[in-house]
Formats: sequence, structure tokens, C-alpha cells
Amino acid sequence: MDTGPAATPPHLKLEVPRPHYQLLSEGKLGPASLADPGDAGCLVLFDWTAKRPVWESSWGTIVYTPSGFCLAGDVMYLNDLEGSGVFAVDLVRQPGRLLRRISHPYMNDIHGLERTRRGLLVASSGTDAVLELDLDGHLIYE
Repeated sequence: MDTGPAATPPHLKLEVPRPHYQLLSEGKLGPASLADPGDAGCLVLFDWTAKRPVWESSWGTIVYTPSGFCLAGDVMYLNDLEGSGVFAVDLVRQPGRLLRRISHPYMNDIHGLERTRRGLLVASSGTDAVLELDLDGHLIYE
């Protein structure tokens, strides 16, 4: 482009502070959100045949906005949309127990998640990126 303004207009905000969120250190599960736990989302497994819930998460603000998930053997990988992390969740030994949190600086507003043979494919809409991460959070492909 060779026309138009050379700089971002001063009235245009490129960053919006998120006062109720904190960046977590490596290995810490959470909480990423310091907001009211009553506003946190949950994950519910529903038995459609019996027409009743069979399990409901109780993670509070540790997983504040659970969204996309995928299954891989005895583990469910679950996005925290606004917390910008992916959680490995035990499905067998202690169902619902958070095993670990996977994060990367490029992850923000995570919408999609898929298990690959090398790790996880993550759609990060906050950075307009599709990332492939190994299960330790190291970038394989962007």
C-alpha cells in the first residue's frame, strides 16, 4: 500500500486492558481470571438417552471460559477461551482433574482445538493465527 496514513491514528485503541486477568507462570494451573467465580462457565457432560447430566465441572475461575475441546485416549484437551490456555483433563483415573495447563504467548481468544499426531492444532483468533504446539506448549508450526 502506498497511500493512506503512515501511522495509526491516535484515537484508535490497539490494546484493551483486561483488569480481571493475570498472566500465569509456567506450570501454574490458575486462576487466569480474578473476576467473580459466579460468572465462570462450566462444562457439562449430558446423557441424551437418560436425559440428564452425568458430570459437571467444578473448576471455578481456573478454567473461566471453557470452549472447544478434543479427546485423545484418557485425556480431554480443553480451551479456556479468555484465559488463553489449553488444559489436559483426566477422563479415567480422577475424571475432571486438571492435569496441566499448556500455554504459549501467541495464544489469545482460543476458539478451535484439534489433536494432531505431534501435539495440538490451536485456532487463536486473538492473534489471527493457527498454531501447532507440542504437548509442552512449544511451537511446532504457525
